[in-house]
Amino acid sequence: MPIMSVNLKEDGFGEVFIGCCFALPTFFYVVASTFVYALCQRWSKRTVIFIGFLLIASALSMIGPSHFVPVDKEGIFIILGLSTLGMAGGFVVIPIMPELLESIEEDESINVDEDELN
Repeated sequence: MPIMSVNLKEDGFGEVFIGCCFALPTFFYVVASTFVYALCQRWSKRTVIFIGFLLIASALSMIGPSHFVPVDKEGIFIILGLSTLGMAGGFVVIPIMPELLESIEEDESINVDEDELN
């Protein structure tokens, strides 16, 4: 993010736009976290995590210069990319800990004491 702010400043974007760019991923992470739990109840957690990684790849291609997507640096693509990046973070981070615990419990040689985890 610090490097992004310098690049945006050099490209002629103002301080308000740069400040919004820092706030957008956090806002959309909060929005995504409200419905990712419900999505994990319908689909497997690994599917939700995979969708999150696909969203991260598409978001990063919108934010930065990409050889695959020949798009100029425009404010709307940066905003869409950062919004998608924040939402995708929720798709990856929220279901990953329960998935790790379930994966450990499937291995019979490892005993998980949930009292020690809390």
